[in-house]
Amino acid sequence: MILFGALIWCLFPKTKALLNVLHMQDIQQSGLKTRTPMRNAITLWDECGVLVVTTNLKRIEQLQNHQWQDVFITHREEWGKEIEAVMFGHANYEMMTAPFEGLTGKLLPVIVDEEYFSLSTKERYAFLDEQLVQMISFQHILKNNKSMSPLPLLGIPSWWHDNENPDFYSNTDYFRPKRTHK
Repeated sequence: MILFGALIWCLFPKTKALLNVLHMQDIQQSGLKTRTPMRNAITLWDECGVLVVTTNLKRIEQLQNHQWQDVFITHREEWGKEIEAVMFGHANYEMMTAPFEGLTGKLLPVIVDEEYFSLSTKERYAFLDEQLVQMISFQHILKNNKSMSPLPLLGIPSWWHDNENPDFYSNTDYFRPKRTHK
């Protein structure tokens, strides 16, 4: 796990530094025994976070509403061109070394212009690192867990060989429908 944590520091140095500051501030205010909603969110993001970067807000809404078939099958050709997933959570990197159905990340959306997809990988990471700092600092997306939604990682096109078969997405134990609250 240390290796993957170190790699995230290399890819997202500003965000990781900010998360450390926020952790320390929260501990100073609330102590070590009380785990606040913000500290829970920071920890969850640090371990399981996945950015979904897209030009199309509708795809984010579909993911947040668990419309897996639409995003992963119907609009599969958009992946890598208009939408991509970028892992942040170090624990998910470790678990992806031995993938299993049920492996799920926590999605945070980033809406971008089309120019984003013409950037180099290094430029994309620098851009996303800056965006995350802004989103955390000014939009307070990690004040609690409510900004994040589940994302079945093995469903992301090109992340798992079995998802090339559309029947893979029929497993509702993994690709769960959205819960309805009464």
